[in-house]
Amino acid sequence: MLLARGADEPASLACLADAMLAAVTTTPSIVDAADYFREAARAAQAALAADARQADALRVLGVLEVWSALVLGQPMERGRTLLRQALDAGQSPGNRRKVMFFLGKSFQYTLDDARADACLRGALPGWLRPAWPLLRPRLRSVP
Repeated sequence: MLLARGADEPASLACLADAMLAAVTTTPSIVDAADYFREAARAAQAALAADARQADALRVLGVLEVWSALVLGQPMERGRTLLRQALDAGQSPGNRRKVMFFLGKSFQYTLDDARADACLRGALPGWLRPAWPLLRPRLRSVP
């Protein structure tokens, strides 16, 4: 695991942030997922302090910002900026789809349907994009 190399390395911190983000949706917490949310943010911020272009940390922090803005009804721009920076820094195909999904949701919840659809369609693997008209209602119904 990356953490074995050095807990303070940006890649290790970003890996920890990604694991904590995954735990938000997969592991029940005593009260809620806020403890994983906070730890993911802390690890991502530490990774970015060491390397401002750490792609995974930008993605995790961008997802957390958009998620928070969705829940709290706050502006989406900070999260969108981080997600765009994550795309610019480079993402694996799977992580690129995550970025596009959250960008799409950020536009959907601010009623920018054209941008929401473009991003959500971009979140699909290439082979599945021709089915966009059938999948659009499903993707737009996911909170």
